[in-house]
Amino acid sequence: MITDVVIVPAAPLLLPEYQGRVPAAPGLLESCVAAVRDAVATAAHVVVVHATDREPRSTRPAVGLRVADHLLASTHLGFEVEHVAVPWDAPTADCVDLGRAVATGPSVPAGRVRRTSAEDAVDHHARRGGFTSAGDAEVPASASVGEAKGGGFASAGDAEVPASASVGEAKGGGFASARDVMDPAAASGAEPHGATAASGGGAKTPPTTMLVVADGSARRTEKAPGHLDPRSHEVDDVIVAALRGAADGGLDGLLTLDTNLCADLLVAGRAPLQVLAGAAGAPVNATGGPAYGAFEVVTCEVSDPFGVLYVVAHLARTG
Repeated sequence: MITDVVIVPAAPLLLPEYQGRVPAAPGLLESCVAAVRDAVATAAHVVVVHATDREPRSTRPAVGLRVADHLLASTHLGFEVEHVAVPWDAPTADCVDLGRAVATGPSVPAGRVRRTSAEDAVDHHARRGGFTSAGDAEVPASASVGEAKGGGFASAGDAEVPASASVGEAKGGGFASARDVMDPAAASGAEPHGATAASGGGAKTPPTTMLVVADGSARRTEKAPGHLDPRSHEVDDVIVAALRGAADGGLDGLLTLDTNLCADLLVAGRAPLQVLAGAAGAPVNATGGPAYGAFEVVTCEVSDPFGVLYVVAHLARTG
């Protein structure tokens, strides 16, 4: 069950290699670290949703993936990490389907949780075994969870993952990352970290945090990467209002973002945000019911250094 959602920007300046002695955006890294740490405090499973790079400039993983792994490493906690890359230009309908698949994917049974230390994940892109991203494989716009690179998102060591693999299914029943660390609780028969009883009894359901890496428009000012486009503020206002109104079903507002307009305005996070909206509206099981109950907006900070909208938010499920 997804219990928490945390949204952070796909800002390269959050990565160590781009940090100088004087922060380019004072307080941004600290806010992101704090939000992620709070959101994953009780998580047994983290789903990272990020977009492929629009213009890949190297064979390195997408910026969003690297930012997520760096922030997760800062928590010094252990949990299963699953990366879901959505094409930056994916149609809204495909984003919704992907979000529903993420939200309703089968839980990992107690004793079979394959956990990756977040500290081990941060440098996986430097070694064989990293997840594929833009530039590594062609990802069709209609790709669903687990579909890419020959029928499956490539994970640890490019192990083959069948196209029919569901969320969390890869390499021995747990999504593998650079270094696989079998949860000690699994070997001892103890319950995985944070596991809660599923409704109606039965298998334990590990609490899951969705980490969404997404920017708003990069055309907010004259000095922005894409230069000023007055339309950017209206689109960004929709994003901010949707997140701040999550307690009242506001996430549906993310589905009104126009694909072509967002492409023009360099809204790099449009697709991941619509995956979030799809997950929020997905049924939890065959009996129906929303994937999330009411939301508490724990934090929601907005800034636009360099003319790019950055949102750092933590949403917690309350019912």
